[in-house]
Amino acid sequence: MTATRCDYIIPDIYPDMTCTNTCNRSCLYVPAMNSGVLMDLCNDIRQIDDPEVRMQATNFCDALSDYISRNDVMALPSLYFSLDEGDAFFEWIFDGFRFGFLFRNKPEESGWYLVTKAGGRNERFRSTFKGRETMDYVFNYIRANA
Repeated sequence: MTATRCDYIIPDIYPDMTCTNTCNRSCLYVPAMNSGVLMDLCNDIRQIDDPEVRMQATNFCDALSDYISRNDVMALPSLYFSLDEGDAFFEWIFDGFRFGFLFRNKPEESGWYLVTKAGGRNERFRSTFKGRETMDYVFNYIRANA
């Protein structure tokens, strides 16, 4: 991995929880409407060299910003970001499930996924990132399951 950053951009349901081993600092929380949240995400996106991957990641940021402005979002899931061999990866991790957003140079290989621990085994779902439609699904799932 060429870059890794872990930002906790919501007051999590586990306030005493520390970051996973992918992060080297304690959890810090920022309200969703804080402009620093999206500014940090934009700074992460600026690290992406590939124009195609950067455009897809920018679309992710725009969809997140749009969702925040359309809904009464007081807090957001913990967001993990990394670059690996040119691919941009964003992930929200919860107890029992996680959402990931992967953007690659070939858009047909990009998308989002959901991994759940159902019945003691991992179940996976993957689809194409569709902006507003994807964010609506993701946040509805989070509200119902977090």
